[in-house]
Amino acid sequence: MRRVLTIGVIALAMAASVWAVSLPCGTDTLADYVALGSGGCTIDDKLFFNFTDTLTGVGASTAGVGITVTPDTTALNPGVDFTLSGFSVTSGQSLDLKVGFEVATLTGAPLIEDASLGIAGAQNSGTGLVSIGENVCVGGTFSDLGAGTGCSTGSGPPQ
Repeated sequence: MRRVLTIGVIALAMAASVWAVSLPCGTDTLADYVALGSGGCTIDDKLFFNFTDTLTGVGASTAGVGITVTPDTTALNPGVDFTLSGFSVTSGQSLDLKVGFEVATLTGAPLIEDASLGIAGAQNSGTGLVSIGENVCVGGTFSDLGAGTGCSTGSGPPQ
């Protein structure tokens, strides 16, 4: 009996230490979110971690691009918002940003209510194109998080 109690206390202490070690998510650069690694940060009872980003340009410089992450603290539906600045190209150029992250629950509550992706303020002219897309792996993990491919559960966006 004593052994079982000791293991239970150790498990509880480990769970509490994860909660205590993880910082609350704040408004910061995407680079700083990536630097958090597997420790991540929390919004309510959710842990956001393992952020990745890949920014590539064809004929365009990525040097002036700024990416800010802001926590969304909507009750029972926390998330993160990304704001881009300096994301601009001209004819014959392209910029591509891929962002990935994982979410875990710290209390056993449902993970997330939904997944959504929006774009605001985008402009194009001539043969220009602005597009946005998302991949979601419900209840699993992507084998390639940065590309959003190889979902371990074979699931897609929640309905």
